[in-house]
Amino acid sequence: MTDRAIFDTIRRSIAEVCAVDAAAVQPHSRLLAFGLDSVRLLDLLLAIEDAFGLEIGESDPELAAVETVGDLVALIERRRSHVPASPASRSRGGA
Repeated sequence: MTDRAIFDTIRRSIAEVCAVDAAAVQPHSRLLAFGLDSVRLLDLLLAIEDAFGLEIGESDPELAAVETVGDLVALIERRRSHVPASPASRSRGGA
């Protein structure tokens, strides 16, 4: 998945969870500007976890440093680069 695809997925998730226009969601946008309260944050994290196959807990220390959409994209990129290959993809490579 490209950086742009990651951003677009996060943009759609923020727009849906926070009921804002997706065009307003830009990399420099501050997440709090979209009314991201604790309930919406949980909804957003669940949507991101589902979209990317990651686990990001509300108390995740890296999440505390996320202030902008770009910060969130960078967090997802870092996490995706550390996700091990699925057993199916490993067995195809080794067979």
